[in-house]
Amino acid sequence: MNNIIEAFTTGQFRFLVWFIAAILFIYIPFMYLWLKRRKDKAQAYEHENPQFVKIYIQRTELNDILTVVSINDAKPVMFAKGIQYGFYALPGKNVIYVTYQWITRSMTALTGYETHTVDDEEMQVNIEAGKEYKLGYNHKSQKYELTER
Repeated sequence: MNNIIEAFTTGQFRFLVWFIAAILFIYIPFMYLWLKRRKDKAQAYEHENPQFVKIYIQRTELNDILTVVSINDAKPVMFAKGIQYGFYALPGKNVIYVTYQWITRSMTALTGYETHTVDDEEMQVNIEAGKEYKLGYNHKSQKYELTER
């Protein structure tokens, strides 16, 4: 048994063992704490603002990311429901600052991939209480769209 432990800690597999140990003892606990803190923030927001509205972020491709930079000049409070995620807003007029990126394969790029970025946009939207919305980017019209869910 000692030979096996010694082989894994000093032999050719030592980097793999330390990598797995780092994941188990560092990454997983910090991820758990980060997710719990985000969930606590979402619950506190819901408690403080009973008329909140959920705005889901719509994924149009597997390799895209729509980032909500701010809502009403404040950092958005995010939530997750299953594999969907989004942010909270209050009813009325809101200013949402968003950015969007996606990646495509490219034969001409050195890395084999090309990153496309859409100009950041400041959206002024009117949100009604009691409804849920989805925010996404439409590639055909090349516009951000906020629609009722």
